Amino acid sequence: MMNETSEHRAQPPAPLHNWLATRRANLRVLRSTSAFQIATKLWLGWVIIMILFQAAVWARLHVVGPDDAYGWTWEYSSTPPRVGLGLSHVRWDSYHYLRLAKMGYHGTQDAAFYPAYPVLMRYTALLFFKPVMPDVWAARDIEVFARAGFAVSIIASLAAVWSMFILYRDLLGSDDDAFRATFYSLIFPTAMFMTQVYTESLYLALATPALIFLLRRQWWACGVLTVLATLTRATGVLIVGAMALHWLLDWRAGKRPPWHTLIPMVLPVITWQIHVAMLAAIGLNMNVAQKNFGRVMFSPDNIQIVLNDIGYMITHEMGFVPIMEDIALPALALWGCWKARRRWPVLALYGVASLAVPFATGQLVSMNRYAVIVVPMYLALAIKGRNPMFDRLWTTISLLLLALYMVGFAHGYWSG
Repeated sequence: MMNETSEHRAQPPAPLHNWLATRRANLRVLRSTSAFQIATKLWLGWVIIMILFQAAVWARLHVVGPDDAYGWTWEYSSTPPRVGLGLSHVRWDSYHYLRLAKMGYHGTQDAAFYPAYPVLMRYTALLFFKPVMPDVWAARDIEVFARAGFAVSIIASLAAVWSMFILYRDLLGSDDDAFRATFYSLIFPTAMFMTQVYTESLYLALATPALIFLLRRQWWACGVLTVLATLTRATGVLIVGAMALHWLLDWRAGKRPPWHTLIPMVLPVITWQIHVAMLAAIGLNMNVAQKNFGRVMFSPDNIQIVLNDIGYMITHEMGFVPIMEDIALPALALWGCWKARRRWPVLALYGVASLAVPFATGQLVSMNRYAVIVVPMYLALAIKGRNPMFDRLWTTISLLLLALYMVGFAHGYWSG
């Protein structure tokens, strides 16, 4: 009897025991031929193809700027873009992350960008690139930070692929559907940002497992990952809304989550407020920074700005395709959220919010890129993709648009 009692007391608490069991189950799934090896091979092939294709379009094509995608893009695309290992993947917003990795927060515009990605860039450069590039590091040249950012994006993209495969497998119930959804997410037209010095890979590597833990009701793990996602991109804090909805749905269903599970929902909000306060302490204001980029929440002028963009699309040949894609790709993502609203209402809410918030700033700019993180879209596409005709047609459309974006991005044209 004493031995049985001792063994019983030696067991970890139920929540910890359940968490450990889930972790072991996830590892078993990842190690299985149907998951880990397939997802890893898909990622490896995708990364190699993306890198080689981008290098090929730079070497093969001579695209002359400037780019008139929007009325303001010509001013920033008049000079030839940089080339070289790492620098070939630095365009547009990438330079803001390079500056933050190199110097930290100083300029007014810096406050529009979040710290997790540039911090990882800086420490990757310090720990891995400084020993092999001491002269470049001593000169604080942006090349070392460009290579570090490129490495962070590539490594994070692997974590994102693993997470997406697990999430889609949990929700769709089969390896085939999970593979298809993951494949669609990697060939989405603006998925090319996952291999650039941009935050897409890191954000998906944090937000996707946060959603997995949320759907499995592992509130604290979800909260911690949401904190990190919030420090990567503003949309991270929107996962809090998904957490609150899931908690309320459980409560209404009689499952009664413990009250302490509300605490993880507060952590990302507190983190965001701390970040804003730290910026204010050094004289920076996030709202002012966003305004400098033309983004103001719920401004009366926002409708006119959007109408001006649509008018530009109609009257300027070079603006038609990029602005149309800034409309069409988010519309596709919203369609996915609509299709998912009954089976996965929590994910649908998160997807809609992640598009509605940036659109509320009165800009079509970059909406194509924001669509790439909308998880329900790939679920809806994967279900449609069970039809071989749809699968072939969507794959063709998506790959052609992806190639178009990569050609433009490689040559310094506006891509999102």
